Amino acid sequence: MLDAVHLPFRDFPLADRLAADFEMPVRVHHDAAACALAEWRWGAAAGVEALAYLTCGTGFGVGLVFGGRAHYGSSGHSPEIGHVRYRDAGPDIFGKPGCFEGYGSANALRLLARERDPQGLGRLEPEEIALRAARGDAAASEILAANEAAVGAACALLADLLVVDAVVLGSLSRYLGRPWMDAVRAVFAREALPANARHCRLLPAMDGVQDRSGLAAALDEGPSFAKPADR
Repeated sequence: MLDAVHLPFRDFPLADRLAADFEMPVRVHHDAAACALAEWRWGAAAGVEALAYLTCGTGFGVGLVFGGRAHYGSSGHSPEIGHVRYRDAGPDIFGKPGCFEGYGSANALRLLARERDPQGLGRLEPEEIALRAARGDAAASEILAANEAAVGAACALLADLLVVDAVVLGSLSRYLGRPWMDAVRAVFAREALPANARHCRLLPAMDGVQDRSGLAAALDEGPSFAKPADR
């Protein structure tokens, strides 16, 4: 594990330690890459040539699959989008206020609420904030809209920069359902180049697929992942 930003691990030989403890081969994937591989094999975007997966959970990570292979940089690190600057100001995530993670993650709903209303909405869990928004609470609606706008903009960035066939959205798509997905898609349609907006599908994570992401990593034989027809 080269740099687990939400865990206290740096250059930690996790695979070797687990392999020794369990006496079996172990492979390690970035969580977003494992989810992307699971969606590519079992999800609604199964078998596409180019796929991006946004976690939309505790963090705002991205996993990329091109031609059935999880993409990593030459340093071995996974691609990063959560740390990319989105606004001039906003929740401070790892010393970078205004980054995508501070707006687009599930945790961002809580962080944005704390900035706006620390003694009220700031005490609530993300699901409760979304419920308040659904009931017509103006402040909660603004917070949720800020989150939806950030996720839609991130999807447009991925579609325009990488020309992916699909972007699959993780935890928030499952927690908040179709209304949230529809709002994200509306932002995406405005922000992406028209040709890319037409080509790229925005999809919620399939039920159960995110839970099978560990299985995807376990089945993998390295940084690649065989196409379904190969196994």
